[in-house]
Amino acid sequence: MLFLGDDSSSPFFVPVIKAEHMQIILSEEARREMENYFEGQERTPIRIYLMPGGCHGARLGLAMDTPDENDVTCEVDGFTFCLTSHLEEMIGGASIELTQFGFLVTPEKPLPYQGGGCGSCCGGCGSGSCESGTD
Repeated sequence: MLFLGDDSSSPFFVPVIKAEHMQIILSEEARREMENYFEGQERTPIRIYLMPGGCHGARLGLAMDTPDENDVTCEVDGFTFCLTSHLEEMIGGASIELTQFGFLVTPEKPLPYQGGGCGSCCGGCGSGSCESGTD
């Protein structure tokens, strides 16, 4: 198990880069949900990562994880968020909201679109599946 902190003499210490310009905005509802989840247990760092998105392109997701030396971290409301330095450059920052389907992570800078189009998973041109919302 790796720990965040300044105790470089610890055998579990891994130096991580603290994000200086990145901003993570956590909605009140998302913060409450995370507090409820971690109630009575240690708050594990939360990774922001790039997920494949199928028809609608890539999107951001959340997972509990331990940062490593290639990550940047950001503290928000007592939670530690980590992501790769490459992803930080790509998204700039993010907002995290709670929806009826779970957490929605919206990047500050739009992600490149990589889905849809002719012959895609939506059924291809003329199938109407994308337009009708059945993708």
